Amino acid sequence: MPSDTFNHLNSAKKSIIFSALVQEFSQHPISEAQVARIIKSAGISRGAFYKYFDDMIDSYQYVYREVLSGIHGGLIEELYKNPQDTLLAFYKYTADFTRQLAESDYRDFYALHWQINQYYLKRRNQSDDNFNRFLPQMNLTIGRLTISDQQKVVPIVEFLMNVSHHTIQNVLAGQEVEASLAKFNVLITVIKDGLVKGENHVSGD
Repeated sequence: MPSDTFNHLNSAKKSIIFSALVQEFSQHPISEAQVARIIKSAGISRGAFYKYFDDMIDSYQYVYREVLSGIHGGLIEELYKNPQDTLLAFYKYTADFTRQLAESDYRDFYALHWQINQYYLKRRNQSDDNFNRFLPQMNLTIGRLTISDQQKVVPIVEFLMNVSHHTIQNVLAGQEVEASLAKFNVLITVIKDGLVKGENHVSGD
């Protein structure tokens, strides 16, 4: 996490540093990133960098959290817009995100994260892919099912996020957007059918 010193910087200064970090991590994986390039771009000293962040991974995770909060903000919005159809909310979120990727300022950052950096962080037990900390507690509605038990909600949301992110990864790797979304739609239909049939089976027992 950024230090209190960083948090007390004015917004313009933080924006400059954030932009320098995004630029570095959009062009180089964490293992090849250099403090020298970051501080040159941000116009700060090496000493200042280490007053703001513990190390390179700390600075990366700051950027990742900021970018990810924006991504998941779109999901939360869709979940509130579609309270009666959780899978539709996930589809709309994924479709909007993938269709906007071409013009996103963070496209290259996303690509490096999902292709390289997420695995680098996991190997060092530094992964920060806790999707549910972004989401308020809410019921899921899938077909005729309403799922309110958080012990069920959490793994379902995690699974749907993984499927969504896999679709985004495919687009970043060069797959055509609409073809990737069609595959995603098939997967969530299978998920819906499986959950509904599973619940019916349990009810039948």
